[in-house]
Amino acid sequence: MYGFPRLSSKSFAAAVALVLMVSIAAFAFFMPFEAQAEDNTAPDWSEGQETAMGVELDFLELYDSYSDEVDENMTYVFGDIEDLTYEDFAMNEGSIKSYLLLEVSEETEETVTVTQKMGFEIKTAFTLSAEMHNMTPAGEYADNETAEAEDKVDLDNSVSMSTTLAVVQSLSATFDKDTMDLISISTYVRSTSIFDLSVDKWPDMNDEGEEHIVTYGGFNVYSKTDVKVSSEVEFEPAFKMFDLPIDVGDEWNTTTEEITVSGGLDGTIDLQVTGTSPAVDEANQEIDYMFENITAEMPNATGIDGFPIKLDEVTIPAEYFDANDDVDDVPEFSIEEGQFPTESIEIPVVDLVCTENTTSDIMEKHNLTDGDVNIYWILPEGMPAPGHVNVSNHVPLHDDNTMMYVGGIPYVRALGDITMWETVMEEGTEEMESTMINMADQMGVNISESFSFSSMDVASANEGIESISDTQDEMVAEEDDTIGGIVDFFLEPPYLGSIAAVVLIILIGLMAARRG
Repeated sequence: MYGFPRLSSKSFAAAVALVLMVSIAAFAFFMPFEAQAEDNTAPDWSEGQETAMGVELDFLELYDSYSDEVDENMTYVFGDIEDLTYEDFAMNEGSIKSYLLLEVSEETEETVTVTQKMGFEIKTAFTLSAEMHNMTPAGEYADNETAEAEDKVDLDNSVSMSTTLAVVQSLSATFDKDTMDLISISTYVRSTSIFDLSVDKWPDMNDEGEEHIVTYGGFNVYSKTDVKVSSEVEFEPAFKMFDLPIDVGDEWNTTTEEITVSGGLDGTIDLQVTGTSPAVDEANQEIDYMFENITAEMPNATGIDGFPIKLDEVTIPAEYFDANDDVDDVPEFSIEEGQFPTESIEIPVVDLVCTENTTSDIMEKHNLTDGDVNIYWILPEGMPAPGHVNVSNHVPLHDDNTMMYVGGIPYVRALGDITMWETVMEEGTEEMESTMINMADQMGVNISESFSFSSMDVASANEGIESISDTQDEMVAEEDDTIGGIVDFFLEPPYLGSIAAVVLIILIGLMAARRG
């Protein structure tokens, strides 16, 4: 039986804690700052520091160079399938774009805000056509034996599929400029997708009474999603991960006693199954059944009784979430017209200690620093003493080439030098691009003309991300009466057409959670 999964407030608190830890770790690693100052002090943040990179791959251009080889391979594969003849395969669209930038976006006398932005877009569209042989003509027959005895015919079937996924994300963290204490984190993610699958002449054989009915109807599965998720986490007092300037033996605590969390959802989720095949009615009945069960289990919830689902109209009262009354100080969770409640959550203050200061020449070896870097190791007080582990054949942090120090949370001031990260982007992306091109060459594929992985100026990265955002707006603006017309494809038989059934089942399954 379909049902809506209950979410526990304990799980919600754990999720918040996980997001917090991941965010802190990410910003501790990527923080842009100057390395000239003492290595145990806070970074000298400055508004305008920035670096960026981008990846672009044109599958369509790549495919055009290998279309003859693809035809040969497809002919070979189809040659082993009885009563099926390959006709044509073509890639109508295919590309990947991804851009990442990091910048010090805002600075005041006391605070600084660091922002990471990302844009990702992938488009694919494929065409495959074939001919089925020895098929029973469509019609009504007295029984299956009569149908089998009918003179067989050849049929051209077609299947078309296109997908577009565009994601834009930003994450900003505001710090105290002198102490590096974390004040707040804000996030925004927008994910937009269109999936369009059309199948022509889908074979259906059914018995109704004493008659055996053979049909070749078509169907279309069309899904469009545009989901926006935003959140804001504020720390009171500010979260102290490091007690700067830091020295071995220093003891302090994380300071923060509570966090205030707010956020919400917006956008739409839509799924349409249309066509003349009997499979269409079965799929829509399954979808209706899913929503009927959701409504039966949550009669006081709104906005989840059918497609399209408009997220800013979704309300799910706290009564449908597991309150976990045995957990103290964890608020009940609910969704009201797409918005999460603004809640203050008490969190424990953790005592920390700087256990040791080690040095490493690994960054110097890669020409990222002029000398060894200092690593200050922080552990929760009372944790087991830090130590060493054997890492033979791995890059060491110690000069003995066989041992790596394990000491907890590292603070490495030089790690976030913006100049260093510009070098990493320039040299690292160039090396990665060369490696991937060489790997493709070894497989007999030349991608050098269609692949780009490189550092870039922030203006270009911003332009790339904005273009992906424009793609999202265009996708949302598309009229749904274009169902089946986004790309005209050709595939065919029950063999390959089964892919469509699998995709349909997955789509429906993703929208409905079964109780275990």
